[in-house]
Amino acid sequence: MYMNFLMLLATTSMGAVSHASYSRRPRTWPRMSSAAVSGARAWKGYTKPGPLPAPAVNLTAREGETLDAICGCWRIFQLASGYRYNADDVLVAWYGSQWCASCETYLDLGSGIGSVALVTAWRLRGAKVVTVEAQEPSWQLSKRTVAYNGVSERFDQRLGDFREVGTDSAPLKVHEQFDLITGSPPYFPLSGGTYSPSTPRFAASPQRMQCHFETRGTVTDYVACASRHLAPGGVFALVFSLEDLSSRDRRRQRGLDRDNGPIREGSSSLSALFGTRGVIEVAASQYGMTVVRMRRIRSKPSHEPVLGLFALQRTSDLPRPIPPTWNEPDLVLRTEQGAFTPEYAAIRLATGFHPQWKVDESCPTL
Repeated sequence: MYMNFLMLLATTSMGAVSHASYSRRPRTWPRMSSAAVSGARAWKGYTKPGPLPAPAVNLTAREGETLDAICGCWRIFQLASGYRYNADDVLVAWYGSQWCASCETYLDLGSGIGSVALVTAWRLRGAKVVTVEAQEPSWQLSKRTVAYNGVSERFDQRLGDFREVGTDSAPLKVHEQFDLITGSPPYFPLSGGTYSPSTPRFAASPQRMQCHFETRGTVTDYVACASRHLAPGGVFALVFSLEDLSSRDRRRQRGLDRDNGPIREGSSSLSALFGTRGVIEVAASQYGMTVVRMRRIRSKPSHEPVLGLFALQRTSDLPRPIPPTWNEPDLVLRTEQGAFTPEYAAIRLATGFHPQWKVDESCPTL
């Protein structure tokens, strides 16, 4: 079901609306005529706002790669037969940049090919960006993507394992703090889950396999790292699967047995989603964090939610008493007829994509 969900959500279109910018530096535009600039922004009747790519060097897709549209006029290098960005990445970038109160410094954990960081940076154009990625092929792709779009001066892209702490080779120094941290952890355990890394589509691409399977830790490691590096009042946003999380074996794999750590009063909603003790909530409690809000994602109204968006903050940053997690209404992406819902179309506009709205009986407002 999950793979069908990803296929349903795959996005290839362009477009954009800028979020918030605190930078006072002038935009750097390529030297193009007004007609050329207008043509670069037009796509299927939509005018794409935001900066045009301004590469310092001429970069093109290499053999086995594609250069694809992402937010606004920006583009991203991807492997033709490897991991390719999807709606999960775009949604967590939107969620984090939407709910972070103020952002000058931003960190993306397990950044992969850079899709989450790119969309977030496009929306928060005054923020300095740090990314950490352990896979060199993905890291190399993200480096070229940032250079292609002409924003290398804003990005510090680091190769390494963010679980490494306090050593000379650790990609993050102990003192570093960030207003916003995002993460899109791998969803699947190496064994005992719905999918196996030995299936042909994963076995054929180690880069893709490591993006989907927990080869370098779990969602708990993401929460632990975020707890060390959040600035005062900062927000950690992540997207994670809602499938199979009540499995005792999977919980044991993550070191989260049902009696691990206190759960604050009023957290029964997450526990209902994730079993007796919610994986995300237990990890948050273990590392001094609180799930402030969360939102489930449905592909269609009749489908069960298979993904969740979460916003966490340090418990010590919040006033007492801390209320229960705010469970937002489910985000439904498509109508039963397949058209994007009005809300998802608006999110696409806000994250740099053509809304692709289509009038049908389920979307009377469009």
